[in-house]
Amino acid sequence: MNTSRAANYYLQARLGEEASDKIKTLGSIGDDEAGKWILQKLKEEKLNADLMVIENSITGSCPVTVVEGDRTCVAILDACENYKATHIEKVLAEEKDLTKVKYMYTTGFMLEINKEACQIMYKNVESFSLCYNLASEHC
Repeated sequence: MNTSRAANYYLQARLGEEASDKIKTLGSIGDDEAGKWILQKLKEEKLNADLMVIENSITGSCPVTVVEGDRTCVAILDACENYKATHIEKVLAEEKDLTKVKYMYTTGFMLEINKEACQIMYKNVESFSLCYNLASEHC
């Protein structure tokens, strides 16, 4: 979510209120305190998000260690591992504008955990540039 938060922050600085419909975040969080905190921050930052809340699950986190310019992270995916492809189908059905996105960013985690969700998005978007990080749970 940090990538979409940063892009949203940048666009708000450049475009003001027009930025509110330029970024959309999809994903999943747990029904825990961290998930509630994320929802509150996204609201404060006016970031358009449609997150699936996974009951009895913890919100993922990724502590990062940086030593002399090298970084490593340990991902705790939990809620991400329980994301359902039906969520993307629901969002696409409700928001036809989503099929006209120009850039789509996903993570190596999502590609690895839920290929079906990614394929649904890819097949339903007209034309876009795909951006992703290479982090994966097996790195």
